[in-house]
Amino acid sequence: MKYVAICAAGACLLAMTTFAGAAPAAQTNASPVQLAQLTPAKEKADKPKPKKEGSLKQRVKRAWKDLTGYRFNVSCFGAKSTCTESGKNRDEARSKCQSQHMLCLVTDR
Repeated sequence: MKYVAICAAGACLLAMTTFAGAAPAAQTNASPVQLAQLTPAKEKADKPKPKKEGSLKQRVKRAWKDLTGYRFNVSCFGAKSTCTESGKNRDEARSKCQSQHMLCLVTDR
């Protein structure tokens, strides 16, 4: 009996969403040409943007930090990444990572 009630409620919700999506288009008095002009062009969104590698100074700085810096694991709401920072000691480097990643868990690697 509960299964029938759940299915009926789901069917009602599905019917309400299909009618809600069709109602605004039926109320507008715009021709198909005007509707096509109002939709955004997808040409720009489909093209991938080329990645910028950065300047030589930035690449050298990143390589030096990778060689000499302290590494930490960063967990932010399910997303995991790493943070590499340099400092006088491990605690100072950890505090730099924590300031870059607010409200995230920073642990040793």
